[in-house]
Amino acid sequence: MSPQVSAWRRIPGVRLLVMAAALPAVTLALKAQGTTILVITHRTSVLQAVDLMLLLVEGQVKAYGPRDQVLAALQQGKAQAAAALANPPAAPGTAQTSAA
Repeated sequence: MSPQVSAWRRIPGVRLLVMAAALPAVTLALKAQGTTILVITHRTSVLQAVDLMLLLVEGQVKAYGPRDQVLAALQQGKAQAAAALANPPAAPGTAQTSAA
């Protein structure tokens, strides 16, 4: 084994980074062979290889379905959240004016 290879193996977390970088390609290769794979990740790079997504938030199912539909729902949710931040509700006891 070369000194360079053994040096990176001693650095904490490097193996995980190397494995994470290879995960999308490995997942696609296994999928092409017809293998069923369950991936739990925070890395969006893996999503290109998935068919179905299950989104859990604080242990509760927030979305489940085909990848593109779940991602679209998440984007729609982001847009709604941004709109709510741009137009916050009036505080109790204050008059709300409408823009005309």
